[in-house]
Amino acid sequence: MVEINTEELKNKYWTTFWTENIDDLIEISKKIGSIIPSRKNSIALYDTLTVKTKEETDQRSLSAKYGENDFPYHTDGAYLKTPPKYVILRSPKEIENCPTKLCIPHFSEFEIKKLMKDVLLVNGGRGRFYSTILEKIDKDFRLRFDLDCMRPALIEFDTSIKLINKLIQETVIQEIDWKENQCVIFNNWKLVHSRADATNKFERVLERIWIK
Repeated sequence: MVEINTEELKNKYWTTFWTENIDDLIEISKKIGSIIPSRKNSIALYDTLTVKTKEETDQRSLSAKYGENDFPYHTDGAYLKTPPKYVILRSPKEIENCPTKLCIPHFSEFEIKKLMKDVLLVNGGRGRFYSTILEKIDKDFRLRFDLDCMRPALIEFDTSIKLINKLIQETVIQEIDWKENQCVIFNNWKLVHSRADATNKFERVLERIWIK
């Protein structure tokens, strides 16, 4: 059985490994935590992510808004009151010129206070609730960011959105150039991710698992 570098995941917030089939990936995921179905009323343990045009997909998905274009940086499951802590992606085949991008913003003490103060309304089809971009979890914090389901509760709170976008722009981006059977697991509470432009990349397929 494949072993994940848990020390690297803890300190770096992401790590890569290799496995040849989805069944092994599911078993690895169960050792980390509970798998969360991403679809409402679904019992599926994983999703298959493909490139779609705006016309081919669900109204609330990123593909519905951006199609084959670049996806914006976001955290997965931001519309859930408790988003998945870990996300695992696997590429069954090599993917050329369409990387997944990982970004770990670094926050000053002032920025942490600001991002924990400004309130945003979250509405992604699973009920409406209020949240902040950074949420206190015990002695740490959780990052929640997806402008397709989050908006400022008050006009003046858009300064926190401008701030997080600025921090993302200033951060060195790690690009995952997918090889056959490559997997990446990342801490969804600590980093944001995106997909590069996927024009004419309809063969691009990733398998995804959310872990509680």
